[in-house]
Amino acid sequence: MIFALMSAISHAAWNTVAKRGAGAGLPLLWVSNLIAIGALLPIAVTVLALHDAEPHWDWLLAGAVGALLHTAYSVLLQRGYSVADAAFVYPVSRGIAPVLVAFAGLALWQQPLSLTGWAGIACVSLAAVGLVGGGLRAAEVLARQVAVTLALGGAIAAYTLWDAWVVVTLGVDPLAYYVVLGALQTAVLSVLVRRRMREGLRSARAHPVITVSLAVLVPASYLFALVALGTTPVAVVAAIRSSSIVLASAAAVVFLGERLTVTRCASGVLAAVGVAMLAIGSRP
Repeated sequence: MIFALMSAISHAAWNTVAKRGAGAGLPLLWVSNLIAIGALLPIAVTVLALHDAEPHWDWLLAGAVGALLHTAYSVLLQRGYSVADAAFVYPVSRGIAPVLVAFAGLALWQQPLSLTGWAGIACVSLAAVGLVGGGLRAAEVLARQVAVTLALGGAIAAYTLWDAWVVVTLGVDPLAYYVVLGALQTAVLSVLVRRRMREGLRSARAHPVITVSLAVLVPASYLFALVALGTTPVAVVAAIRSSSIVLASAAAVVFLGERLTVTRCASGVLAAVGVAMLAIGSRP
């Protein structure tokens, strides 16, 4: 489970960085993806060659679907950060995702939850409701903003389940899967920002620390999660990764100067308790 926790930490970190660079949007994300894939590609080729791994067509199919799901997540994330506080968008979307994953894991892989696990789901759900209420009062969040955040939670659940299917059921090497996924995602982003590439390059030069941080933290977060999925039930990984709710909320207050209301604080604590209970209750 250490890999899932490391994924949560790096995920909270890159979301905080992404919020700080939200004004640059997708063009900056495109540049950071180029840097990350450019650095990972020779590493992946070397590692796979040393292990005598032979490429398969299912790598391309798996990566293509994964790229679409992760790109949808990235677009929704940038959209959410442009219309609402990180302390609203991140906790609510991350709180919804493990609930969806837990139900899907039960249906797809027959991974039952104990009473503790279901209690954890109740806590996370109540925490999400509390955060929505607090966000509406504190930031006058409109219905469309709530809809984006809910869609983001669905996207997180979708790519988590697909990643688990690829690594566990198809047995694709995590590093190979991520490199193929990342290369295809970069291609998709290149199409989306084709008229704003110069803007992305200017943003990267203006914000080199943010750019490099995203190039390091985003792959680290996903690779840690993929490794964890190979040895840990998907509901447990999703739950532990969602412990980043508390980390990201604290980071938003400390580094981004966002308000931490009593409602947000209480909801964050309840979400943390729920995530812990869900992780325990999801153990086989």
